[in-house]
Amino acid sequence: MLAVAIILAVVAVGLGVQLLRTHRRLQDVAGELEEAKRSLSAAESARRLADGQTVDARRERDDALERASRARRDAADVAKRMKQEAAARAAAEVALADAEAAATGSDEQAAELWSLAVAAVRRTWEISVSPSPGVPSPLDDTDDELQAAVGIEVDAAREEMGASIELVWTGAAVAPPALAVRALALVQELIGRVAKAADTAVLHVTAAPGQVTVEVSGTDVDGAAVPVDALLADVAPDHQVGPGRFELTSS
Repeated sequence: MLAVAIILAVVAVGLGVQLLRTHRRLQDVAGELEEAKRSLSAAESARRLADGQTVDARRERDDALERASRARRDAADVAKRMKQEAAARAAAEVALADAEAAATGSDEQAAELWSLAVAAVRRTWEISVSPSPGVPSPLDDTDDELQAAVGIEVDAAREEMGASIELVWTGAAVAPPALAVRALALVQELIGRVAKAADTAVLHVTAAPGQVTVEVSGTDVDGAAVPVDALLADVAPDHQVGPGRFELTSS
């Protein structure tokens, strides 16, 4: 019996030692598992951060590409507008020169030039102003083609450029063709200049026998007066009688 007790005691001690070792091993494994969990969590956080940075980088890249594309479009638009403005300026100078030539030419030449000018304004009405095809033009059945033509040019500026221009017409005299050609060419140039420089503008035309007076003024978005003297310094200087004020006569 003593031998059996000794053997059982030895087995118990051995099992105790083994149990202690197993417990320590389990603690070590648990610690390693906890460390693995922390490493996995850190790796997951790093992955999420990297994904966020990737998304941000792609967004910044796309934004940069869009800005570059927009800049190219803007540059192309500016170049196109500059080209159009140069062409319009050249056309206006030719029109003014033709108008001055009409003033010194024969009545037949003046009438021909005025007929061509009216035809051009009629096309402007059909393309830019008329609410629908076939609507009669103000040039139809009018006693004053110059007044009707100027009104169409003002409406066209409003439709094409969003220009806020008010036309004020004073007097009932009908300008002869030679004077009407010059007055219309002058008005077209003034509208083109002021429409781009002013937020709102007033075009005041006074028709008297043998004379047409045109005066233009404007204000910017802050309500300050636009310096028309500088803006229009090179427009028909021989006929300027004041800042933004022009007088044309038949003689």
